[in-house]
Amino acid sequence: MECEPVAKSDCARRRPSGLRAGRAVMLGFIKYHFDAGHYMKELYWTAGLCLLATTLLTAQEAGKDHSPQSFTGHPPVLYMQVFIACPSDAPCTKTDGFRVDARSNGCCILTVTNGDGRGTDEVRHYEVFFNGERVASADDSPSAGRTVKVLRRNKLRVILTGKPHSKIWVQIVYDPRQPS
Repeated sequence: MECEPVAKSDCARRRPSGLRAGRAVMLGFIKYHFDAGHYMKELYWTAGLCLLATTLLTAQEAGKDHSPQSFTGHPPVLYMQVFIACPSDAPCTKTDGFRVDARSNGCCILTVTNGDGRGTDEVRHYEVFFNGERVASADDSPSAGRTVKVLRRNKLRVILTGKPHSKIWVQIVYDPRQPS
């Protein structure tokens, strides 16, 4: 198509030169393919794949490490449960059972915390029986722990008397100083 110029500048405006046409095509390509949404989608996919690969490699490395756990200063907890008094002010009995796979006789210490540990929500009276043996009561020292013999299957029975929402916490922790 020939340009019959009315003026020489009219032809230049109607038919872009090769350089201008290439630039326009390139700008259109960039605008189409690398607009903000498309670019962000590619960025998120790339970041997600990197995160997945890192997670898989970390999990694989963690699986190879069989070093023993280090002692944190707190003994491992075998059992912890809160027992809440009945809605009435009368004594009530609550029971709970738990299983320990690795059996260690005479290994553990049972402690009872009356209330929330700060002097509120305390029951008036309690008795704790572990595997049929009375191990704690409200008459005992509040901070004293009792060595208990943990079996594969264990049963805890608690008799509580107190206002609604009063509670005791029973915790059994492993004591490495005890003979197994």
